[in-house]
Amino acid sequence: MPKGKPKSKIAKTVKVENIDTTQQVKLSVKCVGRVYNSSGSTLDEALDKIKIGNGARALSVITVTRGESVREKILNSSHTNNLFGNTGPTSRGIALRWVRALFQ
Repeated sequence: MPKGKPKSKIAKTVKVENIDTTQQVKLSVKCVGRVYNSSGSTLDEALDKIKIGNGARALSVITVTRGESVREKILNSSHTNNLFGNTGPTSRGIALRWVRALFQ
């Protein structure tokens, strides 16, 4: 017979917020003295519209505006280059997943 407290088999509930999908996401990236702006219906769509030629091997500041909420995050040079530079789809996907996690 097992000793100790028996494990509960009750499923945990997760609270899901209502997200208004009609709001536009405005994105601005500040990298090496330049500002790149885009907008889209989702964060992924807005990120896809920005391309920085010849790589972007420097720190960048990303500002996301959705409705009235404004969030700013700093990206290191490798994530900036993988996301906005001329890289393959695998490294871009990894960087995109990391940035999505920052803004959720």
